[in-house]
Amino acid sequence: SGADLSGAQASGTDFTGANLSKAVLKKACLDNAVLVKVDLSGADLSGAQMLGANLSGANLGKAILTNTRLDKAAMADVNLSGADLSGAQASGTDFTGANLSKAVLKKACLDNAVLVKVDLSGADLSGAQMLGANLSGANLGKAILTNTRLDNAVLVDA
Repeated sequence: SGADLSGAQASGTDFTGANLSKAVLKKACLDNAVLVKVDLSGADLSGAQMLGANLSGANLGKAILTNTRLDKAAMADVNLSGADLSGAQASGTDFTGANLSKAVLKKACLDNAVLVKVDLSGADLSGAQMLGANLSGANLGKAILTNTRLDNAVLVDA
């Protein structure tokens, strides 16, 4: 934990179950990496690229993911409680069942993302773009949606 992997090139690497809490992974390339059930709590992944990565069941509580590229990543059941995803790109990402309570997603792009049964309570989605996103059954209690674009989004039972 606390390792500095800034700028690391680790595409396709299998980190399953690793403890990377408080690690620094600024601008790291983790495309298609396997990060299943990895502890990334408090980690700094700002500017990282994680296209198509599998983070299912990972703990990213209070992690910094500002301007991170997460397009088409698998993030089912991920804990992102209190995480900062401001400016993140997560088009087509599957967040099914994830905990994004009190997360900051200001100006994030979540076009066509799957947010089914996601906890977004208290999350700040100011200026986020969620075109065509599926938020069926999502908890949006006390979420901030000021200037959020939800064109063609699905909000059934949200």
